[in-house]
Amino acid sequence: MKKKFCLLIFTLLILFYSFSPAVFATNSYSYDISYFEVKVVPRYDTSLSITHNLKVNILDCSEPVNWIKLEISSTNIDEFKPISKNISEVTLFSENDKNYIRINLNQNYSKGDVIELKYSFHQSNVAYVLGNTVKFNYSIGGFSDINVEKLKVYWNAKDVIDASTPKINSSNYLVWDSSLPKQEKFNVYLEYGAKSFQIEADENSQSQTTVIVDENGVTVANPEADSEEDGSWWSWPTFLIGLLIGAIITFFILWFVYEWYL
Repeated sequence: MKKKFCLLIFTLLILFYSFSPAVFATNSYSYDISYFEVKVVPRYDTSLSITHNLKVNILDCSEPVNWIKLEISSTNIDEFKPISKNISEVTLFSENDKNYIRINLNQNYSKGDVIELKYSFHQSNVAYVLGNTVKFNYSIGGFSDINVEKLKVYWNAKDVIDASTPKINSSNYLVWDSSLPKQEKFNVYLEYGAKSFQIEADENSQSQTTVIVDENGVTVANPEADSEEDGSWWSWPTFLIGLLIGAIITFFILWFVYEWYL
């Protein structure tokens, strides 16, 4: 009877750890962003080189903080590069049907700490073309659980013919200033001539191919874009790792029960 009971417990624990791998990536802390700087330089193909510079305030935590996540809406981003020395890696992952940029840190932080982070990446599918114009309707934010106290957006002003801000700094960057309460977004608008990019544009075309970004990668409409998203955290490797960890934990639990109570 005792052996059947132990076998039942073992089976239930295996099932629990196998189908709940997200438990191993749970954020057990909360934070806000006191400063969020986004610097954008368009590339020749209308994709963007983007740099994030931010200050993260740890509000509460039950264990040391060694990674931060920022919610995004798509995975059309790559070429991650840590710039600040406290970042070991920047990657994409998915959790509970949401996508995130994950910033792995090379040291632990505690409640009350301010973490200064800087990294860069490349983002594609970020403009829409209509005739001989290229437009960007760029959206920043939409974080479910994070307030941004101060937001600054810098966008290289070269070849821009219209924008939603009149401000240009001494380095020839358009400048926007704002804040971002939870779940809210801040939009910037820019327009270029198609000749500023290496794309084909038909001045007589009445059709519109739309690929509108988010800083967070939102694709509003893009008939030609690949709809398959990468970076899903729920995968077979993750499943097998969860299964293995669950089996190891279960083995030690059962061994302890057998040695001390049976």
